[in-house]
Amino acid sequence: MSMKDYNSNFKEVNIKKNESQLNKISIDDDINKIEQEILNFNVDFKDGQKLYELTKKIEEKKYDVNKDVLFKLFENGNNAVQEKVKDLLKERIIKNYKEAQNKKYCLSDSEAKNENEKIFEKLIFYLNSDNTHFRNMVFELLCNTVDYFIDDILVVFENANENIKIYLCQILGFSKNPKSINLLKIALLDKNENIKHSAINSLADSEINFDVDFLVDLLKTENQPWISFSIMEAINKKGSKNILIKILPIIKNLPDYVKIEVLEVFKNHCELNCLFKLIENANVFSEDLMTNFNRTIIDILNYKINVDNIFYNISNIKSRILIDFLINVIKTDKNPWNISQAIKLLSNFEIKSDKEIVKLLKENVQSYHPLVKATAIEALSKHENIDFGLILDEIFSNNE
Repeated sequence: MSMKDYNSNFKEVNIKKNESQLNKISIDDDINKIEQEILNFNVDFKDGQKLYELTKKIEEKKYDVNKDVLFKLFENGNNAVQEKVKDLLKERIIKNYKEAQNKKYCLSDSEAKNENEKIFEKLIFYLNSDNTHFRNMVFELLCNTVDYFIDDILVVFENANENIKIYLCQILGFSKNPKSINLLKIALLDKNENIKHSAINSLADSEINFDVDFLVDLLKTENQPWISFSIMEAINKKGSKNILIKILPIIKNLPDYVKIEVLEVFKNHCELNCLFKLIENANVFSEDLMTNFNRTIIDILNYKINVDNIFYNISNIKSRILIDFLINVIKTDKNPWNISQAIKLLSNFEIKSDKEIVKLLKENVQSYHPLVKATAIEALSKHENIDFGLILDEIFSNNE
C-alpha cells in the first residue's frame, strides 16, 4: 500500500469515527456534555443538520457557552452553523464589553486576558483563512463589532501583515468611534500603497465628521495619481468650502482624470468667492478638460441662481468676470448644452444694450443645433430696440 493510499484510508477511518461520535450525542444530553464532546472532535464535522441542532441547543446557554466550543463550531460547521455561531459571538462580544464598562475594567497585559481580547485575536487569525466564505463571515462580524475592538486594533495593526492591515482599514470604515479616524491616519503613513489606499477609502465612507485638512496635506506629497484620485473622492464626500482654495495650487501637475474629480469637489462645495478663484485658475485645466470645466462653472451658477439669487448680490466687477466667462463659453465651447446654458445665464444680467452680446446671440440663432438656436431666439426676444421680425425673416431666408 502506498503512503498516499495509507493517508487516504487513515483520514476516512477518522472521519467515520468522528461521525460515529457525533451520532452518539443527543440534543437531549446535558449541555456541558455536548460541549465537551464537540471539543473532543479532531476532524471536520460532516453531519451538518445534526450539528445545527446541537448548536441551537447550545444557544440556550447564551452567554455561558464555552468560547472554545463556539470557535470549534465556527471553524468546522456548515454555513448554517457558522451563521448561527457568528450571531452568538456577536452577542458575547457586546455582553463582555458592557460588563467591562460597568466594572470600569481596564484592558492590560495582565495574566488573565480579557475574553474579548482572546476572541479578537482568534478572529484576526481567521482573516488569514483560505476559505473565502468563512473569511467573509469573519470580516462581517468584525465590521459589526469594530467599536468594541478599537484599542485592540491599534495594538495589532503595527505588526500585522499587508492583508490584515487592509482588512483592518476596511473594518475601521464601519466604526462610529472618532478614535477610528486617528487609526486610519496612522495607516496613511504606511509605505504600502494598498494599505494607504484602503485607509483613504474608509475615511471617505466613514459616518464620522472630521476636518479634511490632513487629506489636503496628503495630496501635496502624494506621487501616485490613482491614490490622489481617491484622496479627491474622499475630500468630495467629506470636504467643505474652506479647503477648496487650498486645492487649486496643488493640482497643476495631476493627470486629467484626477482634475475631473477636483471639478466634482468644486461643484458640490463651492461658494461664490471660490467660484471666481476657480475661473481665475482656468489655465490649470487642459484644453481637453475645458468642456468639463465650463460645465462645472455653469452648474454652480445655476445652483446659485436657484438658492442664493446671486446676480443681485455681486459687484459690477464680479458681474463682468461672469459675463466674460459666459461669452467665452458661447464662442469656444463645442458642447451644445454648455452653449445654451451660457446664453440663458447671460439673460440674467442687465446687458441689453451690449452690442457684442447681441451680435453673438444673432450668430447663434443660425446654429446647427436646435437647442442652441431656440435658446438664442428666446434670449434675443427679451432685448429691447431689436426688430425681432427682421431676425426671424433672416432665419427663414437662410434656411431656404
